[in-house]
Amino acid sequence: MSRPEYEPRTTKGARAMRRYRARLRGEDVPPTSWPRGPVPDPETVRLRRRADTLWRKHKMRLPEWDAMWLAQDGRCYLCGEAMTGDRAGQIDHDHSCCAPQKSCPSCRRGLACIRCNMVIGMVYESPDRLRVIADALEAAQARRENAPAAVHPAL
Repeated sequence: MSRPEYEPRTTKGARAMRRYRARLRGEDVPPTSWPRGPVPDPETVRLRRRADTLWRKHKMRLPEWDAMWLAQDGRCYLCGEAMTGDRAGQIDHDHSCCAPQKSCPSCRRGLACIRCNMVIGMVYESPDRLRVIADALEAAQARRENAPAAVHPAL
């Protein structure tokens, strides 16, 4: 009975182990490839994730988001301030229309800055509640302006 010829293992774990041992021996090991080709650069990965998230949450493509951004001139549709940063321009939408963390074209209101979007969420999208809060803030500021200057003890 003859001994079968040696066949190297070709499983994913075996390939990883061969690469690990080659690195230990000081050999130059090329970067691994993803299942669909070479490892993409980080910017490509970031854009792909952003596009996937936009589609999954809002059924929106990147060109549609870019069109909203240009239509608003890169400004928050609520406060009018310029939106900057990596997470600038969150999609504000009516939460009563769709499932949580999702939106559709009919319930989208526009791109809002992070602060305005959080304020809308914290007041449960109620304009009446926002008016009450604004009135209370204005009354407090008026009281402070009319009150005599307070002397604060040194700390």
